Formats: sequence, structure tokens, C-alpha cells
Amino acid sequence: MHHDVIAPADDPQPGEPLLTHVMTARTRLLAPEPLASIRTRTAKQLDLLPPSLRALAPAHKPFLIEIAPALRALAARMDSALDGHPPRPQQG
Repeated sequence: MHHDVIAPADDPQPGEPLLTHVMTARTRLLAPEPLASIRTRTAKQLDLLPPSLRALAPAHKPFLIEIAPALRALAARMDSALDGHPPRPQQG
């Protein structure tokens, strides 16, 4: 594990996604994962981190987070579309 990439869902990246789509319109898409399997997966992922990132002290070399070009382009399009106007609150 060298770094993470933040990208839109429609911009596939190499590696394993950090987030998965589990619900749509208040409906579960997958069966609940057993707690034991979550614990095992989490332990394996933590073991992949270098010791400096698992320590309580700040890491000397921070973990790299990359913003994908597609997400930067999307942000630029949104900024341009807003043209200096603040976004309107969503109706809930």
C-alpha cells in the first residue's frame, strides 16, 4: 500500500476501492457482512500500513493521498458552473 487515490466512482483506479456502494433508496444492496469478517479484513489492511503510520506519534513521512485528474476536472466544471454563486441548499 503506497498511497490512496480519491476519484469519482466512474473513474476506476488500480487497487481496491476504499468505499463500496451498499445502499440505494434506503434498500440494502448486499447481505450484512459478519463482524468476524470485518475484523479480519481490517486487521489485514492495518498490517499493510508501514509501522510509522500505525504508531500513535505523527508519521515522519505522511501517507500520500492523490486526487485523481477526473475528480479535479469535475471540481473545475462545478466551480465554473457556479460562476461565483454559492450552491443552493438541497431540499430534504
